Amino acid sequence: MNKTFDIKRFWLFLKRELVRAYNDMGLTILILGLAPAILFGVIQAFALIISGEMVSFTYTGILAFSFALLLGCIVIPIKLYGPLTDKRFGSEWLMIPASRIEKYTTMMLITCVIAPICITAITFVTDGLLSLIFHNQYGQVLATKFNFKDMMDFMRGMVYSIGGGDADLEGIEGIKFHMSTAGVLILNWIEYAVFFLLGAVIFDKSKFGKTLLCLMALSMVMSMASTAIVSFCNLDGLIDAISDENPQRLINYMMTVIYAMYAVLALVPAYFIWRRVKTLKH
Repeated sequence: MNKTFDIKRFWLFLKRELVRAYNDMGLTILILGLAPAILFGVIQAFALIISGEMVSFTYTGILAFSFALLLGCIVIPIKLYGPLTDKRFGSEWLMIPASRIEKYTTMMLITCVIAPICITAITFVTDGLLSLIFHNQYGQVLATKFNFKDMMDFMRGMVYSIGGGDADLEGIEGIKFHMSTAGVLILNWIEYAVFFLLGAVIFDKSKFGKTLLCLMALSMVMSMASTAIVSFCNLDGLIDAISDENPQRLINYMMTVIYAMYAVLALVPAYFIWRRVKTLKH
């Protein structure tokens, strides 16, 4: 058997894993996709009990979609690939005729691409039906409220909306973040999904708890390191100078750092996942 990558063998293994994912996580993904309907139902039920009438809450879709993606990137990797550390399941998985790189690629593809696409598709269908049936209470479809505009444009729109058209937008006009609100969700999904996938294939027991503790510890370390770097290098003066001279330039520096952090937080766990898959034995 070719020990590197064969497209035909990879396609057969991918179809096999998709069938397993559908059997193991199909219902969970469906429930996550129905999150807008569930949240909308809960809100309106409480409204009917308290006031006797339905209320308008136009951010139901955004909140439900964000929650569904967050929960999905935690549950799906652990549920699908957590059993790899089990001797019986792990041995059967290793004996499937596919190379380690094919298995690793399939694992990353399902976790980081296919699963979020499925959740998003079901969520948008649910969102569209709610907007069509309960337009006055639910509002516009999710695509019009949570879009692919630059994040600063989105924030300006929210400030203008909350301020009733009288909000003071001086100082932020013309500034771009070069990242959309949808882009934030995509990057966060990849980061958390890869991190919890790493926990799923490394820890034998208490996968969620141990991974969450590691994530919290990493966040604390990064926060302290960032504070120390800013204090040691006296970056406050540099930031003030750049901000006064050209605010957009400061934003560009910030976004470069943020993109670099996202890349590191995704690629480093992805590398260790590969090392784990490559050396996995039972």
